[in-house]
Amino acid sequence: VNPLIALTVNGSEALVNWGSTVSTAIRTAGERRPESIVSQLVVQKLYRGRLVAVEFDRSDSAILGLVLTGGESLSWK
Repeated sequence: VNPLIALTVNGSEALVNWGSTVSTAIRTAGERRPESIVSQLVVQKLYRGRLVAVEFDRSDSAILGLVLTGGESLSWK
């Protein structure tokens, strides 16, 4: 059993614990305040073998609680 999942954060592979959230992955990438980048955040999840954008309210930090399953891509400027 592998307790880590792989995802892409700002173009680089990152490993986080299984069950981690978007917030955890952002912190792992070095951003100290994930809520400060929600307006610039792009989240993509695997759907039918390809990455598709997750649509969310950029004025609400609820996306930070999304549980990751592996293969996602997170990016911000």
